Amino acid sequence: MARGKDSLDSFNVSRIPPHGVSLRLHKETPALVKVLEEMHCYSVEALDGQLLVCKDDRGEVSVTGPLSITLGAVCARCGREIIWKNTAEVDLIYLPDPGGKGMKNEKQLERIKQELELEYESMDIGHYQNGRISILDVIGEHVFMELPSVLRCDSEGVEGDSEHCVLPDEFLP
Repeated sequence: MARGKDSLDSFNVSRIPPHGVSLRLHKETPALVKVLEEMHCYSVEALDGQLLVCKDDRGEVSVTGPLSITLGAVCARCGREIIWKNTAEVDLIYLPDPGGKGMKNEKQLERIKQELELEYESMDIGHYQNGRISILDVIGEHVFMELPSVLRCDSEGVEGDSEHCVLPDEFLP
């Protein structure tokens, strides 16, 4: 990929216009589906999202908007195939990596840090490097935060019958 070209894997933050960039995501976004399947080891059955990527004068990038995803998986308890569905608002914040190229001077960094501590004291904030952000990683992070730690028939968002979810006989004492 050419250095200056934008893609979902390497999005140039400096080219985000004042009104932001709207990104339409769907199952036919092959790079995104590939990353999600590699990150989470589940098959992506459906994907639909409309994200807005905005940047302010401090270099803070916000990624917001609805995202619906359906994953095919295997129950961690009974081994049956299951479908997990989730619809949630993406609401993530990214700042330039303090050690990254083109970062602001120490005084500016300290002022930004103080402002952000006041505004986002309870939020997790990610970082981007070299003026580029990976939207693929942003979506992967969002899905990771929404997924239950263990995916089973009785997990929230799983469709189907959880009453018959038992350990297979070979695992019983």
